[in-house]
Amino acid sequence: MAHFEKLIVYCYMLVALSASMCFHSRSFIIGCLIAAVYLIIKSSGILIRPFLKFIIMLCLVVLTGLLAFFFKSHSTSGRLLIYKISLPMLNEHFINGVGWGKFPNSYMHYQEKYFESGKYTISELLLAGNIHYVYNDYYQVILELGIIGVAIVIGYGFLIYFTISNPGKNIGVSLYQVAIFNLIALSVAAIFTYVFEVLWFQLVLILSVVYIWQQKLSLKSGRVWLVAIFITGALMAHHYGKYILHYQAYQQTSEARLLFKQGFYDEAVKLCSENYTRLRHDEKFLSLYSEALLYNGNFERCERVLAELIAIRNNYIYQRWLGQCYIEQKRYNQAEVALIKAINMVPNRFSPRFDLFNLYIGQKQYNKAYSTGNAIMQLPVKVPSSITAFIKKQTAERMIYLKK
Repeated sequence: MAHFEKLIVYCYMLVALSASMCFHSRSFIIGCLIAAVYLIIKSSGILIRPFLKFIIMLCLVVLTGLLAFFFKSHSTSGRLLIYKISLPMLNEHFINGVGWGKFPNSYMHYQEKYFESGKYTISELLLAGNIHYVYNDYYQVILELGIIGVAIVIGYGFLIYFTISNPGKNIGVSLYQVAIFNLIALSVAAIFTYVFEVLWFQLVLILSVVYIWQQKLSLKSGRVWLVAIFITGALMAHHYGKYILHYQAYQQTSEARLLFKQGFYDEAVKLCSENYTRLRHDEKFLSLYSEALLYNGNFERCERVLAELIAIRNNYIYQRWLGQCYIEQKRYNQAEVALIKAINMVPNRFSPRFDLFNLYIGQKQYNKAYSTGNAIMQLPVKVPSSITAFIKKQTAERMIYLKK
């Protein structure tokens, strides 16, 4: 490889590593470093002794540990909690999985059960949140697809191995090296974060694999790139097709969101109602529609929309809204169930506890109110805010009357 081409490859790797550092992405720092080490060793043509290979591997493992536990350690603890809570899910659904794309809903159910048991630490309580990803793409595929997911992960491992092995003369081509770097860096990063969910990473990965195999098999570029273009088009259609197909509906939804923020709830509900049939499977749309209905006072309709929303994506916010709907309809037992569910899903939030506290006071269940109020006062504050301070102040004042 000419010195200029080498310089291009090294600059590319340096830019990728620098960008990973700028964004504080430990996953991509590790991925880029492993890809760079592999390429430098492979392209140099130097035979590395087994002992030296062991030392290099050990250094990378130590670096991974240092990044995990001394840099953004809070994030590491959060991911360990996700693994801990998801293990029962894996045990119970290992054969068939929970279903493609169903991880978030299933996980929140298991997180609710975990915190409902009361066997957790304060640090775990503070780490809990609405979870969308495992932050390990391979593990998430296994959780969602079970045995089929295991086969897919193993198959992908073989694909990587055969793709990067035996490069021959191609290792001297700068674009080939860049493609290898992309494949390794993204595949390693996917162990620690969500990569394959992101369109641009999907495109880079697929185009890199297509180019590598086109070079390895000396295929005519025309047909190969037609396949690549087709796959690119399919991915773009998957991610953006609904926005193109329902362009006007999404434009009106944006207008409805603006009206809602300005307090024009009737107008927001009207626009959402007009587009409900077309966008009823879109989480963000249903979230806006249900919240607008809640503020508008149309509680029966809000309850029905929330049921559809929770079937798509369940979290503590939507459960809290459902509890508020039940309260307004004087269905207090159902409200209690929904609010307790919201609390157990993400127990570090003050708002659903405060709603439940006020519900018990309104129903003259003073023992339960006192217990809930006491829990609010003892709950550690994750992020200080004016709302949290207000809730604590109001709870403290009402607790005085409950003691009398």
